[in-house]
Amino acid sequence: MAEPVAADPAPVSVARFGARLPLIAAGAVLGWFLISELATQGWYLFQEARHPVTSEWKIEWPTADDAYRRGFADFQERPMTDSEKEILRYDFSHAASWRDAGGGEWSAFLLQWHRDPRLNQMDLIHNPTVCLVAAGLTLVGTLPEREHKLGGESVRFHGWKFEREGVPYFVFIGTRWNRDFASFAYRQGGLQQRVGNLWRAVVGNRENPLQTMELVGAGFSSVDAAERGLARQLQRLSTAP
Repeated sequence: MAEPVAADPAPVSVARFGARLPLIAAGAVLGWFLISELATQGWYLFQEARHPVTSEWKIEWPTADDAYRRGFADFQERPMTDSEKEILRYDFSHAASWRDAGGGEWSAFLLQWHRDPRLNQMDLIHNPTVCLVAAGLTLVGTLPEREHKLGGESVRFHGWKFEREGVPYFVFIGTRWNRDFASFAYRQGGLQQRVGNLWRAVVGNRENPLQTMELVGAGFSSVDAAERGLARQLQRLSTAP
């Protein structure tokens, strides 16, 4: 009498594997996500530990009562526009214009934000190479970065020179982050913005800006004269009335 032939277990094994495949795939995706998240958090924590925490700028913004006495002639404060509020989403702001008794006319903007991981830092940083060109000014070139004292802190200012109908305008912007990312490069639009996003990850900067000061000077014949005028304005903004 012939012995019975055993059933081939392969179809059963393949069927069981196929039934478990979605669970295996889900576990692999979850594991990949956890490893990626831990690696990302570890990278930023490692980089942040290498950079000192910054201090808040102590700025004494002029008022209509004390502006002239402090050297801010023809001081006029203005409200921010609705579009500026919508784009920049700041928590506190000042905007004003004045004439420097030592020469030159100035417009200045001070913006402050709370730390908020939901904010996109690239949407918050004001970029003069975009907005001023759109307003009809011609970009002449980028100025060397300079360190200036503002509110008791050393602040790196990025600068640009523009022209309109032959009149030069000098723009200076300083931005405070939660930590001092000394090698952080200010974006200038286009390709530089995309590279800047990668560079911010490399240096470990994942925060939104906390304070930004922008000053626009007109009536100066040279970059050096505009730089000296900037230093005067920052000194006055840092001095208690």
